[in-house]
Amino acid sequence: MFYLLPASYLMLVLSAQAGIDFKPWFVIVSPVACYIGVELVARFLPERTPPRRFPKWQYFGIIAFLSSVLNSLGIALVSKQELELLVAIGYVIGDMAGFFVCLLIVMYAFRFARLLAKASDA
Repeated sequence: MFYLLPASYLMLVLSAQAGIDFKPWFVIVSPVACYIGVELVARFLPERTPPRRFPKWQYFGIIAFLSSVLNSLGIALVSKQELELLVAIGYVIGDMAGFFVCLLIVMYAFRFARLLAKASDA
């Protein structure tokens, strides 16, 4: 979980330079939410069960969604001291949009790498 802290502090610094109000507690809430999301999915939907329920990308999507929900609830509570459902849903939509964009980028990067490997073999 501690390997997520440098990225969280980088986000804190970049947000402060951009003039965005970013509370220091966000740095703690986000990695904890990600860790809890991964652990919950790993315990309740183990990946290595004999009849695998989901392909790997769907498994990561479930982890991303649960972590995003926990992160948005935590950040909404820390920033407003109360739970605003619209704010939390906005965080979830933003996190999941980022997940899908990163998933597409990685998918095309690996396809491009595979094509380069085939081209260099030929």
